[in-house]
Amino acid sequence: MFKVPSQGTSLSAIGEPVPPIYLPISDCYEYVPLPGPNDWLNQYQEEGQTFNDFVNGEFEAPDETRKKIYLVPIGSFNKDHAPNIDILVKYVKVFFDTDRVELLPAIEIQENPSPSNKLEIDNTTKSNDVVDATVCSLNDTNRTNCSGKTKVGKGSSNKKNARDLLHSHRKPKSSSKITTNDDEDIMEIDPSTSSTPELPIPKASTIVSVNILNEFINNNSEGEDATSLISKKHNGTNNKERKDKKKKRKKKEYIYLKLGEKLEPVTCRKALDFDELQLCISDILDILECTVPSDAFCLIGLTLWDLYMDASDLFIVGLSSSGFSGCFSFARYDPVPYKETNFHEILHLFGISHCIYFSCLMNGTASLYEDDMAPFYLCPVCERKLQYVLKFDVLQRYKNMLNFFTNDLSEFNFKEETTWVTKKLAYLNSLTEEEIELSYKEVVIPSSSSSSHNHYGSSQEKCKSRCDQRILRSTKK
Repeated sequence: MFKVPSQGTSLSAIGEPVPPIYLPISDCYEYVPLPGPNDWLNQYQEEGQTFNDFVNGEFEAPDETRKKIYLVPIGSFNKDHAPNIDILVKYVKVFFDTDRVELLPAIEIQENPSPSNKLEIDNTTKSNDVVDATVCSLNDTNRTNCSGKTKVGKGSSNKKNARDLLHSHRKPKSSSKITTNDDEDIMEIDPSTSSTPELPIPKASTIVSVNILNEFINNNSEGEDATSLISKKHNGTNNKERKDKKKKRKKKEYIYLKLGEKLEPVTCRKALDFDELQLCISDILDILECTVPSDAFCLIGLTLWDLYMDASDLFIVGLSSSGFSGCFSFARYDPVPYKETNFHEILHLFGISHCIYFSCLMNGTASLYEDDMAPFYLCPVCERKLQYVLKFDVLQRYKNMLNFFTNDLSEFNFKEETTWVTKKLAYLNSLTEEEIELSYKEVVIPSSSSSSHNHYGSSQEKCKSRCDQRILRSTKK
């Protein structure tokens, strides 16, 4: 059961002392609420990532070589529920405060191409380690209308491709031991220790169920020996299992992504909850990884096709990899001009983990309902991480965001977002130049919280005192 961090712990996660521009004012931020039994934080163990953890850990930042965020549509977006790609690109620029965002030509999908044009992919050239996914499993208790951002694992020194890594996470094949029921006790029969030596005993290497042995003893008067009875029992079971498996075994089906003159295969299947095709996201990541431009910080595929990752998945909304590629599906969402969940996947590529301190865009979600309830903005902890990497002007970023919501999205209902940004800007405009300067001042980040301390001059101590007062006010509900 998840234990909600105290307010003091959440404030400490921002960094001590809390810079004025990152104060969690009550008009704009809420501490993470107590999760329900089927919510993300009660299904998956999250340790949390403080600002200090982020700086001391492995984070990724664009540089002069890898500097662009590329977006590429996969398949057609000429549908009623498709987002406006141009608006989406513009908001990515606003959200990450950069002009280094580029839209690539769409990758065409062909469902039934000419066999002569098909080209298999060489998986040995790929190294996708799965970092994060938005996934719904059939095993989830809240599996109706379900999704979730599931951290599968970060890249290791011994890199594998995405398909290999996904296979390693699947359940092992059923045991070769013979039993008619998983709950039955299993025992090995040894003639030298058997308490019924007068009965015909099977070979010691045979593993049998206690229930089967009891059945043999009770029916031995009929003249059947144990070996024939067990053989009959198991052969019947195995034959039935083989027939069932044969029925379930289906030939893999593919659709193809057209890259230039080549067609790259992507495994597909019929969705488990409705009559539409789903694409295997790990196959898509394999392909995207081979097409990442040399100047890309990341390449994000966008599609209206429904996705899945493993056989038990009802669907998967998005997935990012340590190879700096990701994919996001709009298939499960109502028509919107953009969806901030794809920013969640990009933020993971910067090394930002799920947030457990405040209501935040980086909260993990285990259902579409929980995903819809997540805010569109970053909490102070996660916003400070992003600013530390990108070095943007916080005040100007929110001004650009307000302009985007009021002008570019004027025909849509984004009143809630506009109101929130307006409140945030009002607070930022109330800060003095001294407080803003203090917020941007580089401080030495301690390697552990136990050694955490910073030295400030008199003017900085004065600002810190004002910060403390604001913290007290912001915690009063």
